[in-house]
Amino acid sequence: MQWNSEDHGSFTSSSTKPWMRANPSYESINAESQVEDSASPFNYWSSMLAARKKYKDVLVYGNFQLLDREDEKIFAYERQAETGEKILVLCSFSPDKVEWKGEVGEVKEVVLSNYGRAVSDFRDGKVTLDAYEAWAVLL
Repeated sequence: MQWNSEDHGSFTSSSTKPWMRANPSYESINAESQVEDSASPFNYWSSMLAARKKYKDVLVYGNFQLLDREDEKIFAYERQAETGEKILVLCSFSPDKVEWKGEVGEVKEVVLSNYGRAVSDFRDGKVTLDAYEAWAVLL
């Protein structure tokens, strides 16, 4: 990963010829630009790590239950803590919109969403995921 948009992605000075060329995308795809972009992979992973820490009893130590072994487009599972706190996770591996046949239940909080979902998006009971959408909700 290039550090910033400076020459050679800032791995070496601009007057030094590096032993390996920087990726030509270094001017727009670099660590510095990821930090500043709220929709970047860096910030999404940061939010995932924060959620893991906040819901450690569920996401780290909770029981895992796979919900739909047969669906090849959606990976669906629940994690449940000993306290009963439960998180449902759905990840679409499809380039198309897909409908999940399972039930969500009452959503208390959207823990993570790469499409910016809100609690109100889960009120009608029907679950449709956009291309490569992933979310986790507290039930």
